[in-house]
Amino acid sequence: MPFAKRVCGRRSGFVEQLETRRLFSTNLIADPGFEKPTIPVGSFENFSTNQAFGSVWKAVGPTGDPSPATLIQTKFKENGITFNAEQGLNSIDVSGGGTQPTNTGVQQTISTISGHSYLLTFWVGRAGTPLDRLGLQIGSGGVSAFVNTGFSATGISWKQFTTTFTASGSSTTLRFLNIQPAGYTGLDNVSCTAITSGAISGTVFNDVNGNGTTDGSDAGMAGLTVFLDKNKNGILDTGEAHTVTSSSGTYSFSNRSLATYSVRAILPATYRASTNNPVSVNLQGQTAKANFHFSQTALISGNVFNDANGDKIKNSGEAGQASVTVYLDLDNNGEFDFFDVKTTTDAKGNYQFAAPFGTFVIRETAPNGFTQTTPVLTLTVTKGQTSTGNNIGNK
Repeated sequence: MPFAKRVCGRRSGFVEQLETRRLFSTNLIADPGFEKPTIPVGSFENFSTNQAFGSVWKAVGPTGDPSPATLIQTKFKENGITFNAEQGLNSIDVSGGGTQPTNTGVQQTISTISGHSYLLTFWVGRAGTPLDRLGLQIGSGGVSAFVNTGFSATGISWKQFTTTFTASGSSTTLRFLNIQPAGYTGLDNVSCTAITSGAISGTVFNDVNGNGTTDGSDAGMAGLTVFLDKNKNGILDTGEAHTVTSSSGTYSFSNRSLATYSVRAILPATYRASTNNPVSVNLQGQTAKANFHFSQTALISGNVFNDANGDKIKNSGEAGQASVTVYLDLDNNGEFDFFDVKTTTDAKGNYQFAAPFGTFVIRETAPNGFTQTTPVLTLTVTKGQTSTGNNIGNK
């Protein structure tokens, strides 16, 4: 039977308060308030392991346990405490009246769609002074703890919790379990709804060094337009949702239907995109992220290739040369030294540099047994320019 108990634990890090601004569909939980079966006023009823009640809920616990879950009528009293339901006439004590200290409770299997996200809310009841911990297992996942720290000396203190999950199949079993060694843990008013809308948000960063990642010196860029490019033509058209980044470079689109979006930020003059622009976002839950990095560095790229016929042109069939050192000869002394900036070609012979605007001499350390056939490259680039095709041939 229910009784106050001691517990230590901490609230699961992924629990968050209910966001009423979201739009959700009908509750998928049948008998969410445990109103069936009807029991006499001021009484309780125990259910044995695997016993169904209310046609949809089932008691879970060790094999042979006669009472892993207890249905309590809202006017039941014991030791000066009224075990009031959070709403309606009944609630459940997942600790039940059995001899097993933990992992007893109730479960219900609901219909879901694989890959879709769902919002789950429920109330945990606490009796007396000890904390009450409820464990939640979704499908075959682990058990997460939800701790009610509220207090009422004469009744049940109820606290609502919220979490989300993504379904992995056409049905999902939700198990609500007692995870403390003895006493009472209440459960009432369970709701599970399919998430039908969410928010897309992110930050536009000034990528100072042009490396395509967010470094400590990369601040957000204010006042830039971000839009949902519905027809994917790269232009902000009439009727396409758009917004402007805040002083810290952040933006958000709220109440978006679950779908795939092409999110694009408009490049300011003298900048280039150092990460993808647009970003394809598959919104299938409450939130999705799309960050952008813009840089005023120039991007210099090319290919080091085996110039088999020596014509100084990269022809079809002339393979790139991997692991070749290419460098910006900043002091133009014809050799690589500590002043210079270098990179190494990839498996296909490609290389690139993110460099400030200016004039650069591009040289290589030719592979053993090869001599460069193409002339030394001298290149002038402006802020945010992308310069491609700076190839180097060797024979």
